[in-house]
Formats: sequence, C-alpha cells, structure tokens
Amino acid sequence: MMNTMKDTSPKIKLISKRSIAIISVYSVIAIIMGIICFLPLISELSYRKAYILSTEAKIQNFKYKNRFLYSFYEFEKAIKLFPWESHYVIEYIKELEVYALNINDPKIKLKGFKRILLLLDRIQLIDKINPWFHSKRASTLFYLYQATKDKQYLLDSFESSRLACFNDYENPIFMINYANILHRSNKLSEAYYYYKKSLEVDDRFAESYFNLADIYTRLNKKPLALNSYLKTKELNKDFNNIDAIILRTYISLNELKKGESYINNYQLFLSKDLKLIETIVIFYFIQNKYDTAISYYKKYLVYSKQPRYLIKEKLNQIYFDSLIKTNKKELAKVELNQLIDKINLINDSSKKQFYITLKSNLHLN
Repeated sequence: MMNTMKDTSPKIKLISKRSIAIISVYSVIAIIMGIICFLPLISELSYRKAYILSTEAKIQNFKYKNRFLYSFYEFEKAIKLFPWESHYVIEYIKELEVYALNINDPKIKLKGFKRILLLLDRIQLIDKINPWFHSKRASTLFYLYQATKDKQYLLDSFESSRLACFNDYENPIFMINYANILHRSNKLSEAYYYYKKSLEVDDRFAESYFNLADIYTRLNKKPLALNSYLKTKELNKDFNNIDAIILRTYISLNELKKGESYINNYQLFLSKDLKLIETIVIFYFIQNKYDTAISYYKKYLVYSKQPRYLIKEKLNQIYFDSLIKTNKKELAKVELNQLIDKINLINDSSKKQFYITLKSNLHLN
C-alpha cells in the first residue's frame, strides 16, 4: 500500500556563511563602539576625581600638597582613556604648574615644568595655532630658564610668547604676557611698547599700568611712575602691595603732604597689612614724627605676631632711634638689652653684631 500522507514537520533552514560573516562583523563593530563609548565615561570620572584631589591639595595653604600626586595619576588616566579631549590636558597643565611653583625641591620642580612641555607638545599636534598654548609654553620655558639658566629656554620663550601675541594680535592678555617676559629679561623699551599697545586695546588692565610704573621708576621718571601706580589703584584697589608702593613713591618724590592725604583718603591707618604698616613707620620717621612712628611700630608688632628679634633690623633701628629722639633713653636701653639677650639664645652672630653696633651708635652702653 502506498503512503499518501504529506510530511508536515518544519524544515530547519541553515544560515549561510555570508550571513554568519556579516553578523560577526557587526558584532565586533558593536563591541568596539561600546568600548569607545564607555571609555569617555571612565575618563570623565577620572578627571572629576583628579579635580577634587587637586582642590584638596590646595586648601590651607597647600597643607595637603601630596594629594597632587594622586590627582596627577587620575589626570594621566583620563588622558589615556580619552586622548582626543584637550580640556583634560589643559586642566592637568594648570594643576602641574601650581604644584611646580609651590614645591621646594628643585628637581621635582624641574620635572614638573618639563612634563608640562610634553603635554603642550601633545595638544599642539592637534592645534598649532591656539595662542593660549603658545602663551603657556612661553611661561613654562621662562620658568625653566630661571631654574637652569639655559639661554635656549629663554629664546624659545620669546618665540612662543611672540607667536601667541601675533596669532591673536587684538587680545591684550597675550600682549601683556609677551611684555612680561620682555620686562623680566630687562628689555624695557620693547616691554613698554607692548604694555602701551595692550592699553590701546583695553585700558582696564591694572597690571599694564603697574608694570609701566616699574619701567618709569627704573628710568628715574618717578612722577610718571606715580601716575601709573595711582591708575593701578583706581582700577584695582586691592592690587598687591599697591598702597605701600604708592606711599614709598611719595616719599622718594618728597611729596609728604600728598602722602599724608593719601593715607587719610584711603584710611590706611586701619590697615593690617604689614608691608604697608612698615612703610607708614618710615613715612612718619623721616618727618621727625617719632611718636607716630612708634605707635605704628607697635601696631606692626601686634599684627606680625612675631618676637622682636625676628622683626627686620631696619624697622627695629627706627624704633630705638625714635625712643631716643623722644627722650626715652632708659626704655630704649632696657628693650635693646632684652633684644640682645634673646638673640644670644638663638646664636645668630650677624644679628647680634648689628644690635651691639646699634647700641654703641645710640650711646646706650
């Protein structure tokens, strides 16, 4: 008998070799893309960790600066995992510079600046024009010149700073940076030109006026220096030591009444700044206002929180001289003998000799 029933069982269709090859290629691509997409995430996490560590390293006047080393490890990892992100490199450079400037070991300092140069080489392969990179290279090379006295670093610094300035010739910041390097290298006429040029573009930069004042002072043009210092004060009332510098300029110009007005107008008598108080002591001493000089000296002692034997010899000399001039010879003798006794305990022969000579000159023997 003949079997007329049909075979209804499903037939298994085999995948062709071509399909297997295509699936394999797509799978490999998917895995690679997954890794590529995942790496930036890990890189970003490492960068954020590095940022936190470097911030911790800077607190309390760099009390925990060893944390910079852990921060640098995380920065290196972030750069390795995502090498095309120049932002990580730039931030790493900034933190390396802070570390190198605040470390005392010259070998570690040198190593830090050389590492910055290598990182700049890396990002300048991607962008050879960016003036920020040239400017940062210039400052790094100048630090290396200061550390090694290798003139090639100085020449390279000039060139990098010049490139930054020329690549963005309307940016006053790069002009000022270039002028700073010229200034520190005693190329005053060229530095003067670029400071003036930066102010033509934007006259709000206090640093340009301050540095112009320094050039005027070196050229013995003190009235022009004073005007520039006053402009600096106008633009930035908290500019570093500006009040003390202006007051010293008034002293050098013998414009003591204007100096007195400056003290009163800005209420400098309330200041706790030691540099300024020291200058005020000198200001009143040279006018023979000895009682006022003594009172500011005592204020200096309070805010310095240092014993008298650690105070500058010149300032102590003014104090003892003022005591003599105000008929307080016995007090001067007692305090000077106490000072010499303290110096004997720390065994500082140069200080001891200075005060013994002072005692003799003031006839306090």
